[in-house]
Amino acid sequence: MVKVKAWVAIRNKNGLFSVFLLIGPGGIQLYMFKSGKIWLLLLVLLANNPVWAEQRESLQKFKASLRQESNTEAIELRLEEIIAKSIENNLNLQIAQSNNIEAKWKYWQRISDALPDVELLATKRNRDGTFFLNTGFQTPIDETTSAASVRINYRAFNGGTTSFLAWAEKFYRDSNKNLEQAQYNKILYQSIMFYYELIKQQVALNSKDKALKNAEADYDLAKKFFDAGTGTKFDLVQAEARVARKEQELIDQYAQFRKAGIDLANHVNSPLETSYKTASKEIDKLELVDENISAGDFLKTAFEQNPDILSAVALRKAALKEGYAKAGDYLPKIDLYADFGGVGQTWDDMFGITTLGFEAKYDIGDGLGLTTVSDTMQSRAKVKRAKLEYEREIRRIERELRNSYLDFHKSKSVVKAARKELEASTEALRLAKLRYENGLDVFARLIERESELTAAELNLTASLAEYNLSQAKLAYDMGTISLESLGIKNVE
Repeated sequence: MVKVKAWVAIRNKNGLFSVFLLIGPGGIQLYMFKSGKIWLLLLVLLANNPVWAEQRESLQKFKASLRQESNTEAIELRLEEIIAKSIENNLNLQIAQSNNIEAKWKYWQRISDALPDVELLATKRNRDGTFFLNTGFQTPIDETTSAASVRINYRAFNGGTTSFLAWAEKFYRDSNKNLEQAQYNKILYQSIMFYYELIKQQVALNSKDKALKNAEADYDLAKKFFDAGTGTKFDLVQAEARVARKEQELIDQYAQFRKAGIDLANHVNSPLETSYKTASKEIDKLELVDENISAGDFLKTAFEQNPDILSAVALRKAALKEGYAKAGDYLPKIDLYADFGGVGQTWDDMFGITTLGFEAKYDIGDGLGLTTVSDTMQSRAKVKRAKLEYEREIRRIERELRNSYLDFHKSKSVVKAARKELEASTEALRLAKLRYENGLDVFARLIERESELTAAELNLTASLAEYNLSQAKLAYDMGTISLESLGIKNVE
């Protein structure tokens, strides 16, 4: 175990310095550095600790097993393959499709209420016995009667109830159709979201692996300088501790990568133990919407094409039509009928009978009128609720639309800044390596520059992913997201 034997703080014209005297397996060591860099002491302690060395060996083995698993078991997917699997297996889409089919046939059922009813009737009777007329006249009977007819019934007028209910079902059908399209669009958006999350974590994993290799190269460089007598022991143990830290970061990143794969497997309804990776090694910039689109045009397009908005509008109209249908309960009903038939002893000698008529009915006492009044008041409450739900849904969607629009423009500026940061970090690292190799700078500065470059690479990856997702969200909210806008011809 490494112990701190003594510590003292010294102030000079360059600021406050800390001096540590350490006793450990490597002997007595003296280190001095500026305050504010106390974490360097922890690196020294860990690097000289035998327990830490054992942990490093364990991490190395675990890292090797993770690399092997990543390279041998992961299934490579492209965006179109993810969308195809999602469309085929998504349970919510299948439910929406079933609801749409049900709504379509409910509409045709309402249409059938406005059509005539046709009845076919055929009878054959045989009477065998004695016919009595009062008590004084009796005669035997043995006769057969045949009859056949076609009856047509038609509800000519019912106060408009049938028409308004059929109209309402039409809007319900339109609403379900838009909800199915909304679910389809949601699958496209979520497929993009999980796809870019997997790419982001995969690129970050590659970046962490690259950072580990750089740390190992820095350790070799520090050891080379130390063996040549031009480097310090502190640089060496610092490099060794940094290698161990990068190994741990790589393991942590692999866990994030696997979590992204699990989320993707759940999205495509595949076994959650399935490991996925993407064919893309980097994130390309999407072009789903016009970068210069105005807020006014964006909102106008959304209210014309967003299926959630169209569904809310259709539901409101359906509730209104159902409310109008209740007016028919206060009006009379008129039925027309026509009966074309024949009667005779056999089917061959029947004579024709034609009956035409109508029936007018006016209900004034159904539950003493309470039933009709109750239905009317319920209908009014339903119409009012539909209006309020429509306003609430429109406000919710409009809020999401405006937030998506702001996120899009924010992410667009972040990508530009991230590219500049990466360029600066790359150049700074190049200069830091030159300065350290020529003895003009300390090893800690080189480590800082490498950390900055790794952070810049990850920041650019995250920025591009967020930009693409903000574009996808914008297209999703507008209702314009489609396979064509993604550049995908088919998903088979």
